[in-house]
Amino acid sequence: MPEPSARIDGLEALRAVAAFLVVFDHTLLMLIDNGQLPEALASLAYQLGSVGVAIFFALSGYVMSLTAGSGQGGTRAAGRFLLRRLTRIAPLYWLVTLIYVLRLAIDGRPPSPEALLQSLLFVPHLDAAGQLRPVLGVGWTLDVEMYFYLAFAAALLLPSALRLAGICAIFLATGATAFLSGIAIVDFFISPLLALFPIGMLIHALVEKGRAHVVLFLCPVFSLCLLLLGIPPAACLSLAIAPLLVLAAVHFPRLTGPAARVILLLGRASFSIYLTHGFVLGPLGHVLENLSFVPPLAVLLAFLLTAFAGVAVHLLIERPMLADIRTRLGKPRKMEGALAAR
Repeated sequence: MPEPSARIDGLEALRAVAAFLVVFDHTLLMLIDNGQLPEALASLAYQLGSVGVAIFFALSGYVMSLTAGSGQGGTRAAGRFLLRRLTRIAPLYWLVTLIYVLRLAIDGRPPSPEALLQSLLFVPHLDAAGQLRPVLGVGWTLDVEMYFYLAFAAALLLPSALRLAGICAIFLATGATAFLSGIAIVDFFISPLLALFPIGMLIHALVEKGRAHVVLFLCPVFSLCLLLLGIPPAACLSLAIAPLLVLAAVHFPRLTGPAARVILLLGRASFSIYLTHGFVLGPLGHVLENLSFVPPLAVLLAFLLTAFAGVAVHLLIERPMLADIRTRLGKPRKMEGALAAR
């Protein structure tokens, strides 16, 4: 196994890959909407975006298990965990959401107060189109993350050996209850994406025990189970690829040199890139609609602009804001600070 610092490098680099898979997805859809790419590529775009999201979720399970899963549990540990996760995720998400709401209001399309409040509180809900989506569309993944964090906090009340099983039990029990009750947001609680969190935790447990090779057998079994449940093959592939990429990232050698510094910076800025890339792609789509850019150059331009905007937000807003919050809450453990999840 590589040293912890090398493993952190691999995970950070994988964050950058995940963020840009989502950017690539939305860039392709933008070009399709502009008529610059054929409609047939929409399925490829969704597939790439699905892999990016699946990576984020599997990474989250791995990192949460690494930073908090083997420590002392109890109500105090659960409370501290939730506070750290909320302060890591919420401030920038709230800020970007409110900026987007301001833009919607200027356009004469403000969201309802109820939808805005549910979005800010990470409460999954159906929008006006009947989709499980908060006001800021990409925020749906954060609703899923917060659900996992709540389950993880509950599992911290158990002995460390039972926490993975506890999270699986919470997901299964909640999903079964939602399905049997027929609530409107049942899809949120029975999504196969939820399985990626305990799988990420399992990867960490296997890596620590020197049995990482088991993951190579786990992923095909996972895919087969999903196929038997009626999940489309393309979705099964997306979900199976993510754990393998996490495993590869954990075993990746330490990154060095100027290119490595850029990759690691993009990894650290991945949350900012993920939240803000829509603000870049929207205006860019209008510009490209009137220009004769060939699609590869348009994609490259989208990558460069979204990366620049995301890194700027990370360096000028996200990082100073997190540093101030962490100072007020107390200095985090070294490993947690280096592996601030998503």
